[in-house]
Amino acid sequence: MNHPVFVDGAQVVYENVLMTVTRLPGDWVSFTTKKLNVKPISLTIQEAIGRLHQSIFPANHKQEVSYKLELSESDVVEIQRKQVYVDELLYRSKTGGPGGTKLRQEVISYVRSQHPEDELGASPAALARWLHAHQNHPHGLASTLRRPSKTRASRFSDDERAYAIEKMEQYLFVEQRPTLQEVFDKYVDDLKEEYGEDANYPCYKTFSDWVGKYINPFDLLKTQFGKRHFSNETRIALKRYAPKKILERVEADAVSLAVGIMDEEGHFLGRVTLFTVVDCYSRAVLGIQVSIGSGERQSSAIDSIKHAISYKDPDSYSDEAINDWPMFGAPIRIVVDGGPAYKGIRTQAFIQETTGQSQIVQTYQGRKKPFVESFNNTLRRTFAKSLPGYLGKQEDQKKLDVSIEDVTCMTLDQFYDALTHWIIDEYHQAPHSGLGGDMTPHKKWVENAKKYPPEYPSNYEQIRYRRGDVRRCKISGTNGHLGITLNYIRYNDSGRLQEICMKLERMEEEPYVTCEYSPNDITSITVIDPFTEESFEIQTYDERVVDGMTLAEFKAAYPPPKKEKGYSRARVSRKSKTLADAQKVADKKKHDLKGKKSSPANTEGIRENMDEFRTPPTPDVPPEKTEKPAQPTTESHSDDDDEILNNKQGLDYV
Repeated sequence: MNHPVFVDGAQVVYENVLMTVTRLPGDWVSFTTKKLNVKPISLTIQEAIGRLHQSIFPANHKQEVSYKLELSESDVVEIQRKQVYVDELLYRSKTGGPGGTKLRQEVISYVRSQHPEDELGASPAALARWLHAHQNHPHGLASTLRRPSKTRASRFSDDERAYAIEKMEQYLFVEQRPTLQEVFDKYVDDLKEEYGEDANYPCYKTFSDWVGKYINPFDLLKTQFGKRHFSNETRIALKRYAPKKILERVEADAVSLAVGIMDEEGHFLGRVTLFTVVDCYSRAVLGIQVSIGSGERQSSAIDSIKHAISYKDPDSYSDEAINDWPMFGAPIRIVVDGGPAYKGIRTQAFIQETTGQSQIVQTYQGRKKPFVESFNNTLRRTFAKSLPGYLGKQEDQKKLDVSIEDVTCMTLDQFYDALTHWIIDEYHQAPHSGLGGDMTPHKKWVENAKKYPPEYPSNYEQIRYRRGDVRRCKISGTNGHLGITLNYIRYNDSGRLQEICMKLERMEEEPYVTCEYSPNDITSITVIDPFTEESFEIQTYDERVVDGMTLAEFKAAYPPPKKEKGYSRARVSRKSKTLADAQKVADKKKHDLKGKKSSPANTEGIRENMDEFRTPPTPDVPPEKTEKPAQPTTESHSDDDDEILNNKQGLDYV
């Protein structure tokens, strides 16, 4: 077997020693050297080829090897890959040289066709360099491997570097967002103050490199700019939500608008919080709930989902709307954030009853529910800006000299009419960029609804009575004839509530029941039957409550008594002379009783009395025969004896 490396007279490097190749009969090869302390080595040609580029390397006889090469498994694989190209080039070359570019390109094409797994390949220029290294370098093709450059050791110790990192963390992780120059200056000042003016410190460039190497940029971003900015800056687009049909994915969210609401009398009720439910496939608005106040309540979230599921009667939205609102049905999945209105137990339980699937994404990460966030931006940009009395975002409000209450000019009914009119006739009828630019949400919904008709939940008749706020209320009156009072409003029905009251009283239990109500509509509440766990609705018979009235409107029109308390009547008891004299006597008795309980015991003369009571033993009589003093009998003892005994007992306790 012939091999271009192992021919007579060829020079190779074997185990870091330059040796000469001698071919022997029977496919054997011998390696010899002029060094006296190295004996000749004989191997079969197969063994020599197997050790090629591992312990045996081609070499120029004029070069000496001054170091030992260490190869990893990946290095060996790369050398073997290149060796295939070099061997094929030597086989085709008539002179044993690299030949022309055309020849090398033919070699490369042939090898690539025979080894399709080789994705790296080679270029004609690279193949020429490989051949030159194979024939002339002591390490052969191993010399073409890229080696990591050696890094110079730092002149700063680990303690000096640790001190610098400590100062970086101290001055960088603050909300004031200091510049790196400020941090570096403070670090140098602290270093000189602690270790002297001659203390060794790095230059600004080295300090900057340390910041990039040892400081986590994500932690720094979160500290200096806050969690919301951190989430926006570090988001990565890895997933695109693409539902295949309507109601497959629905997103819900609440948005606070700087619009004030007043009642019919002009009393300010609060700002608007709008709860919306958006279908991700058609971008249509499934349901809304307008709430008064900046807080998020579970009742409003539940009402918005109920509105999304329910059919929209034309009488329930703006009279000015020309088009219809055909969106309804039970969604397959509802995606919400971790806000208090949506992560609450009652809201999640309602979603489970409605759809069976609920997904809560992290708060302040709107990209995880992009469809409803996009609608909220459109709502602010087009609808809210057109409203009289809208003050813009929170940043814009700080620049104004007026408050929301100062410019409030709309009632809740007016706002709801304007909102539903905009949704039905403008938003639903405008081409949406997310639908291709020429498709409207209304058209997209109608077309897909023909293929996938929406349906009500199977338990719709039960869940439509669900409300978010819960309270335990008493059924008052004789046999419960007065019904329930909730938020100073009375509710009753034709007899079921009274029947529950009578059953509870026969069981000697207080007639309390669980009631669910919504501040968005106080005309009715839901009562849970304690015996059957069924929900049923009862209406109010309070003439002050009109249809669709909210709790905020009711409180503004009819404030609770405790809200406007004042002087009611004269309290004559505080000026009564009879009661004042009696109080003096009671105070004196309390004082005397307290003094008696806390007076110290009389201890005078105790020791003298005890000395008289005790009889010391006679010195001439042994101790064991000492006579005991006579004990006083019950028939004849004086008051002095009682006093002595009492004093002795008192002394023992002391």
